[in-house]
Amino acid sequence: ESYTVTQLPKKVFISLPNKGGSFVLKTMNTNNVITLFCRFQMNKISFSSLEYAALKEFYNQIVIAENSDIVIEKK
Repeated sequence: ESYTVTQLPKKVFISLPNKGGSFVLKTMNTNNVITLFCRFQMNKISFSSLEYAALKEFYNQIVIAENSDIVIEKK
């Protein structure tokens, strides 16, 4: 009760070309209760060398999203 949530990570949706995979990150604050939803889904088990750049950027964006801060301050 003596703390308040001042910042949550932004909603993130990242997908690979050709429906190769997706990543979703959502956060909500309801009455100072933080709910975090994270889904990582891979639809392919192998990728060609031509898809490597997109796959690498996909994982880089996931790392950035997961390193987002939740800021809680004392009232």
